[in-house]
Amino acid sequence: DDYTSILGFANRYFFSGDPAEQLSLLTGFHGECRLIVTRTIIIIQHLITGGVNIKALILFANLCLPLILFLFYQSIRESEHRQRLILMGALLLFHFGYYDAIVWATDAIHYQFLILFFVTSLYILEKRTYMLRAFSLLCALLASMTFGNGLLIFPIAVFYLLLHKQWKTLAVWLLTGISFAMVYFRGFFSLELEP
Repeated sequence: DDYTSILGFANRYFFSGDPAEQLSLLTGFHGECRLIVTRTIIIIQHLITGGVNIKALILFANLCLPLILFLFYQSIRESEHRQRLILMGALLLFHFGYYDAIVWATDAIHYQFLILFFVTSLYILEKRTYMLRAFSLLCALLASMTFGNGLLIFPIAVFYLLLHKQWKTLAVWLLTGISFAMVYFRGFFSLELEP
C-alpha cells in the first residue's frame, strides 16, 4: 500500500508540472478515502528533505501515540480511577495489534493522525470558548481529511451537542458537517462498478 499511496503519489505529484493536476492528485480518492493530510505530509517531507523517507514517516506518525495518551490522561485526570484508566489506555495504544503502524507508513499516518485529530476534537469540544470550539471543528475536518472514517466525528459531536443543548454550536457543526460531506463525496464512485 505504501507503494501506491506514498511513492506512486509522490512520483505523479512531483513530476507533474500542472498545478490543476497536482491539486487533483492531492484531493483525489484513494479507494473510498481522500488522503489529503497524508499527501500533505508527504509533500512537506519532500520539500524539506528533497525526497520521501518511509522510515521517517512511520516514526513521525507514531509520535502521535504519546500525544493521544496525554489527551486521554487530561480528560480523566479528575477521575478517582485515573491510574487504572490510563494503564488501560496505554495498553490499548501500545500493543502489538498496531504492528501495521510499525512497518507501513500509510497505516501509521492514517490511524495515528486520525485518532489524534479525533480525540483532540472531542476533548476540546467541551470547552466553552469560541476559539477552542473553532479549533475543535478544525481538528474534525483534519480527521475527515486523514481517513474516511474520520467523518464519524460529525455525528458523534452532533450527538454530544444535542445532549448538552448547545444549539448555536450544534447548528455550526451540522452546517459544516453537511457541507463538508457534500464536497467530500463529490466525484465519488463505487469500487463495485470497476472491472
